[in-house]
Amino acid sequence: MLSVVLTILKIIGFILLGIIALVLLIVLAVLFVPVRYRAAGEADIPEIQARGRVSWLLHIVHVSFIYDDSGGVLRIRIFGIPVKKKVIEKPADKEKDDRSLSDKLIDKVRDKIRMPESAAESDDTQFSTDTADDESADGSERTEDNNAEEPEEQKKTWEYSAYVSEPAGKKHYSDVKPPKRSFFQKIGDSIRRIGIRIKDLLQTAGDMLKQFRDKKDEVMGYIEDPQYQEAVKLVFSELIRLLGHYRPRKIRGALELGLDDPSATGMILGAYYALYPVDGKYFRFTGNFEQKVIRGHGMLRGHIRIIHLAVTLLRLYRNSTIKGLLDRRKSDRK
Repeated sequence: MLSVVLTILKIIGFILLGIIALVLLIVLAVLFVPVRYRAAGEADIPEIQARGRVSWLLHIVHVSFIYDDSGGVLRIRIFGIPVKKKVIEKPADKEKDDRSLSDKLIDKVRDKIRMPESAAESDDTQFSTDTADDESADGSERTEDNNAEEPEEQKKTWEYSAYVSEPAGKKHYSDVKPPKRSFFQKIGDSIRRIGIRIKDLLQTAGDMLKQFRDKKDEVMGYIEDPQYQEAVKLVFSELIRLLGHYRPRKIRGALELGLDDPSATGMILGAYYALYPVDGKYFRFTGNFEQKVIRGHGMLRGHIRIIHLAVTLLRLYRNSTIKGLLDRRKSDRK
């Protein structure tokens, strides 16, 4: 009986030992087996073609990407079995916005800062309530025929006076057709709209400056702190070292450039070789003085080991300066 129990315990021990060895093997493979990447592309403007792939452990995990003028395709395979395929369609051309640059900037800033959704909804609700009250007051003059659908040209005609009194881009619609206005009245309305836009922009800029002043002392306190400066230098040096491990091991490429003006092509070519002299072994840059062309190709490949990232994070975590800075941040939050 005892021999049977010992045999069972021995089998269980071998199974546990095998599981531990398998887990250790997987961890070592993740840390030390490199993730290889490769990318290449050709361009003959406006046509562009690009392809890339990422693989790990003898292509057990394989990710590939292909892109051309018609769109792109992303494929993921594990043990050669397709897991995911995503087709990326080329975005359609956006409609041209004929508004001026100032109008675009003002509307964008207002949407980000001064036009929250709750405020917009409250304005719309108030306007709809006012409209309903007006309709109920004139209900005696309305008939059932008025409930029929109105012609399209009579829908949502905006009242010009209401638009002038509101901030730029915020239109209120009503059933009142815009009155005819003289040339000087239109000029006056334009001036008032410009004044409202300028006032809105100045108020938005004032709000942004106020927020910046509130956080200025806190930010400057961290920047001027010697402990913070030392931590930034340490993180920057570790990041440079990590990028040195992850940099592409091989780069090849060529570019042919030709502009409308041959003198401009010569100036760009001369500036390139003056600032970055190369022997043509890794990258070749040539000029075309006879025709307008932008044509080239390139290739790069390298590998990434997770162990380098793990060592970098461990080194930063064990650094006394960074640990002290993190402890101080936690105490400040409390």
